[in-house]
Amino acid sequence: MMASASPTSAMIRELASEVLRTPSKTELKTASASVAALTDDISTMSFRVPASAPASPGDGVVGEFERRVRALEREAEGVEDDLRVEEREHEIAVSALRRERDIEREREAVRRNSHHETASLREALRAKERAIASLTSTLASTREEYARRELEAKRTRDAADDDFERLRERVRALEANVDVREHASKAKDEIIETLKRDLEAKRAFDRDVVEQTKALEIDRLERRAEASEERARVAESKVDAMVLEKVSLMRELESLRERVARLPTQAEEDEAFKRRVERAADARVAAERLLNEEMRTKAELAGLFAQIRDMTLRSAGVRAVPSHQTAVFGVHPSTVDSSHHRSPPLIVEEQLRAVKASAEQEIAARRREFNDIQAEVTRENARLRRELSNVRSTLREKLREATNTASSAKDAGDDTSPWAADFSFPPPRETVTPSKTPAATPSASSSAAAKQNHQTDDDFIEFTPAASTSLDEDVFAAPRER
Repeated sequence: MMASASPTSAMIRELASEVLRTPSKTELKTASASVAALTDDISTMSFRVPASAPASPGDGVVGEFERRVRALEREAEGVEDDLRVEEREHEIAVSALRRERDIEREREAVRRNSHHETASLREALRAKERAIASLTSTLASTREEYARRELEAKRTRDAADDDFERLRERVRALEANVDVREHASKAKDEIIETLKRDLEAKRAFDRDVVEQTKALEIDRLERRAEASEERARVAESKVDAMVLEKVSLMRELESLRERVARLPTQAEEDEAFKRRVERAADARVAAERLLNEEMRTKAELAGLFAQIRDMTLRSAGVRAVPSHQTAVFGVHPSTVDSSHHRSPPLIVEEQLRAVKASAEQEIAARRREFNDIQAEVTRENARLRRELSNVRSTLREKLREATNTASSAKDAGDDTSPWAADFSFPPPRETVTPSKTPAATPSASSSAAAKQNHQTDDDFIEFTPAASTSLDEDVFAAPRER
């Protein structure tokens, strides 16, 4: 009996040491192979025992240990399946992140080409923002699901570690019992019977614990699902309200940009006024030239008429002509002399100076008017920027509240496992309300999730002060380019 007990004890120690250091999948597979080999060895040893030999009291314990090992193998396979599922979910999350990066690059390309295709690219940008919002929500839900699965896997691993620890204690007790049975064979039968009764009681107790734990977990998950649906409805209503506010603000911005685009620039007004002044000056110069020509012609005609009259009077025998008769032909001598001696270019130059002075006055008035309009547009733009910043702060506050609510609900779900040291069964907990703050149940995973959600919200908003400034500059630069 001692010769057969020593290899069994050594194999039990070896199996326990292998089981206690199996945190990875490779080591789990190695432990499974060793357990299978140990099972084959034990079955071979049992076949070698003659039929007439009496059953050893330790065989029942070894069988129980083998069954316990098989149960642990099944649990390890279940953990391995969960790990595979988590890996697939991680791949899905990585693909979603890549898709989000691709969308960001596309948005950068759209921004670079926005000066040439403003109207069409705004519609495309809105569609991409909606796609980004949907992808962001999908990524957030995937992250939450991944965190929940990770927490469940951690709980499963902790339960497996507890089982391994109990198994190790059990192996130590079995080793002590084997040593005691080698020296006291009479007390061995009684100890084996006692262990069998304890094992049956433990099995019954474990079955009760598993059933009640499943019932409690199902109730808790149902309550969490109801609370999550309610929070989702509230969040959807908030998002709808924010979308309506954003659409109204965008429409107001479009109307203001159209108004600014319709305003003429200072250069255009100056050019138009310059053309008007030049046309008026040309018309005045032409009128002055016609007037001078008419006056010169009148003077020449008056001279001819005077010569004809003098010749007529001389032929008639009249020597002198009264001066008052000179005005009969329509031109006074003083008027003819003054108009004859005055230079026409001087008159034109004076008129041009007067026209230039009036034009400068009108240009100054137009500049003052343009400056007033520009100041008004600047004040209106500043007011719109302030309103836009207020809307942004409101949106950030609302998104931060939604993030805090989601993180608090997630922290409320991180409850302790019902597997207690004394296997007590606490009453069902109350439904977690959204008003619970994250500070009540601090958790590293919940804080990380809140940080990621906050980053996703900032990427979803995409309304930075630099962006608004660039849009305003584009609006004011459009008339200058035209």
